[in-house]
Amino acid sequence: MYMIANFRRATDTTGTDEMTTHSTQVDAPESAADDPLAAALDWACSQSAWWHDSGNLNPAVLRAIANHATSIGAKQTAETGCGLSTILLSQVAESHTCFTIAAGNSLERVQNVPHLRNDRVNFVVGPSQVTVPRHGFVRPLDFVLIDGPHGFPFTHLEYYFFYPRIRKGGFLVVDDIHIPTIRQLYDVLRDDKMWLHVEDVLTTAFFQRSEAPLFDPYGDGWERQQFNQRHFEDSKSMDLYNPGWRDTMPPPPGPLLGVGRKSSLGPVPAASEAVPASGWPTVTSSSGLDLETARNSKPNRQMMRNPIMRLKAVVSELLRNAR
Repeated sequence: MYMIANFRRATDTTGTDEMTTHSTQVDAPESAADDPLAAALDWACSQSAWWHDSGNLNPAVLRAIANHATSIGAKQTAETGCGLSTILLSQVAESHTCFTIAAGNSLERVQNVPHLRNDRVNFVVGPSQVTVPRHGFVRPLDFVLIDGPHGFPFTHLEYYFFYPRIRKGGFLVVDDIHIPTIRQLYDVLRDDKMWLHVEDVLTTAFFQRSEAPLFDPYGDGWERQQFNQRHFEDSKSMDLYNPGWRDTMPPPPGPLLGVGRKSSLGPVPAASEAVPASGWPTVTSSSGLDLETARNSKPNRQMMRNPIMRLKAVVSELLRNAR
């Protein structure tokens, strides 16, 4: 047997967030060779922070993805963005859809990894702003990772086209919640009856679909959304829009991310669990925002000192200006 540590966020009756940790016992395979997912996870966690030129998910996040996807027996999965998560989800799912713009070398690198179950992956190439709305999902989705374009309103757009397709009990994962516009989506989801906020691993949020009814994707109903009810400037006006809303309002989900930097994301896994010896920074801070900054700053400086990367940046800027 071996232990998998799960970090879950719980809201107490005072409305503050705290992190609770529990361990799950799992039958350990005799070796990684007997468990393709374990072998792929070990390999992925050993890669450097910039294995491909868009940057990787932290090993702690990769472990959480594998843990939650397997815990619900995910068979139909999807993601925006392409990287180490694609390799892991190809090992978990029967069918995985990866929406990628194929910029840089991420798609090429992923497709050449022996751990990738290429027979299970459908790579949909093109801007996710176009490909996700057009895609016809045949079955409900068990697990979705949103990690495509990060500018507003692109993450929100992806969420809109994914959320009706995620089954009850399925998972929605939102990466880069330290970016203000994505933080906005994160704050709304934490206060949405459709989603149970399971945990934050550094700056990646994990939500599980609840038994609440689906919010009508073709209607309005803003006055029934808890985030609007809680933050509407004139709360008395809400009594006109939605009488009785106060009777069903739960305690607040805790301080908004980024408000009061102290432990805003809760504790992170110990350094020995979260970071391999492959160029990742040591986890010493209790703030996921601080860790994400530390994770990116040094590789970013090294990358931009690389003459090839500097040339690529100049060419990209010229192409943008030429459009």
